[in-house]
Amino acid sequence: MTDAAIHDSQVFDDVLDPLVQDRPVYADRRIDRPAREALLAGAGFTSRIHERAHVNVPLSDASQTANREKSSVRVRVEHIFDFVRTSMNRGGFVRTIGSQRAQVIITLTNLTYNLSRYAQLIAPRGRPKLAAA
Repeated sequence: MTDAAIHDSQVFDDVLDPLVQDRPVYADRRIDRPAREALLAGAGFTSRIHERAHVNVPLSDASQTANREKSSVRVRVEHIFDFVRTSMNRGGFVRTIGSQRAQVIITLTNLTYNLSRYAQLIAPRGRPKLAAA
């Protein structure tokens, strides 16, 4: 966990778990792609980093298709953050003194999301019909 002043790319190497190499690594196009690709390949990871268009060099159709495929997985994760931001009125900010308090708030937020999602999954699709008396 880092504060907002630290960019994701600065801690990219720290969050990789060398014991879990069987899963692909997803990242957005702001990560320095060529350097990260080499790092991931050397460590045995499968890279799913988005390709990035540059000034006067648009993405090819194949690159756009590849990015769309990568996004189909990432959107499932982004849905959780959107639910927390909109439905739970958490703007993405955790304002506390000390990281332990922040971790408690984040844990409770995650628990609340999981309970809400569980309720959505087990809820009946329609209202039950009342038995005639």
